[in-house]
Amino acid sequence: MALKSNDSEREYDIIKEIGSGDYGKVLLATHKRTNTQAVERTEGAGLLERNAKVIVEQLTKAIEFMHQKNLVHRDIRAENVLVFAPDFSKIKLTDFGLTRKAGTLVKKRTRSLPTCPPEIWETLHLEGYHVELGSDVWQLAMFIFIITQARFPWEKADITDLKFVEFIDWQKRKTTKLPREFTRFSTRILRLFRRLMEVKPNKRYPITEVNKYFKDQWVKTKVPRSPTMYLASKPYSQNLDVPSVMIKVCTGQPFLKREEKKSNKKNADMLLIFIILLFSKILICNADEIENVNLKE
Repeated sequence: MALKSNDSEREYDIIKEIGSGDYGKVLLATHKRTNTQAVERTEGAGLLERNAKVIVEQLTKAIEFMHQKNLVHRDIRAENVLVFAPDFSKIKLTDFGLTRKAGTLVKKRTRSLPTCPPEIWETLHLEGYHVELGSDVWQLAMFIFIITQARFPWEKADITDLKFVEFIDWQKRKTTKLPREFTRFSTRILRLFRRLMEVKPNKRYPITEVNKYFKDQWVKTKVPRSPTMYLASKPYSQNLDVPSVMIKVCTGQPFLKREEKKSNKKNADMLLIFIILLFSKILICNADEIENVNLKE
C-alpha cells in the first residue's frame, strides 16, 4: 500500500536505512499512532544540469589527455570519479587498473557492467579482443546519462535487453520513436548520444565531440519525485524481502518539508561525493602520472 509523502512526514518515524544504491534507498519506519512498521522507498534524482556539465567537462579533458597518449581507461563510471570541491570545480578520474594502450590484445577477465559498450558484452569470458578508444567514448555517454538521471538506461548492452534494443533501433534510425529512457533529454544532447553511442566502436565520434554541447540545454524537464511508503506485513527482520535499490545520486532527505527541500538542494548534490568515497577504491592519479600506468595484462 502506497502512502502520500505528507502522510509519511506527519505520521511515521524513521528507524533505520535498510538498503541504498543508484536508484534511491529503502528505509524502515514506524507509524507513530499504531506502531505498525512500514518500508519506504525513496527514488533518486540526478545532479543539477549545471553541476553535471562542470563534472563532464573536466572528465572529458582527462579522457582526451589519455587518448592523446593512445591510452584507454576502459572503466569510466561514477565510482571512479572523485569530487574534491563543493561546487564540483575539481574532480579526478581514478582507478587505472584496466588501462591499456589502444590496439592491445587483452582477455575478458571481469564481468560486464551496464556501463560497458556492446562489443564488451558480446565478448565471452577469457575471449580475446583489441582495446579501442571508442570504449571510453561509449562509457562517457553512459556517465552523462547516469549522473543526470540517477539510473542506468538498461541493465546490459545486449540484444536480450529490450531497453537496449529500443535504443539501438532509434540510434540506427530504424524508428523515429524516442527510447522511453531518453525522453527527458533535449534534441541537442540526443544528437550527442547518437554520435557517441554507435554500435561499432570505430564509428563513434572522438571524445572531443562532447565539447560542442556544453552551452546547450541537456535535460528538458525536472520532475519532482516523492517518497513511496509500503506497509510491512510483519515486523522487520534482516530476512525481509525488500526490493533492491541504490543511491549514488539522490535528492536528499525524504521527510523534509517543501520549504526545507529547496534550501537543502545544494547539500543533496554533495551526497554524491560521500557515496563515491564510500563505495569506490580511492586511487587518485594526476594527469601527469598516467604515463606511469602499468600496461602489462
